Amino acid sequence: MQSRSFPIFFVLFWAFVCNSILPAQMVPATISGTVVDETGGVLPGVSMTLTNLDTGATREVFTDDLGNYRAPDLPLGNYEVQAMLTGFQTGIRRGIR
Repeated sequence: MQSRSFPIFFVLFWAFVCNSILPAQMVPATISGTVVDETGGVLPGVSMTLTNLDTGATREVFTDDLGNYRAPDLPLGNYEVQAMLTGFQTGIRRGIR
């Protein structure tokens, strides 16, 4: 009976250890900002495309009524952000880490 409880305890112990260590190694990032025009007016509804240059993965978010955008839970990496809105020139920011 003791030989059965030891392997179960061992498996449960390692499941607990791995469960508490692994999430700590996955630190998500957030990119956020405000989009304004040349006069400083905020721009709602701007399509923001965030591209991870290390992996090629993209995410699209839109600015809210105050021109703010937020892209949480991104993998760490080097990003490029494109802002696109009809009637405006596309804006690109590179080197965002």
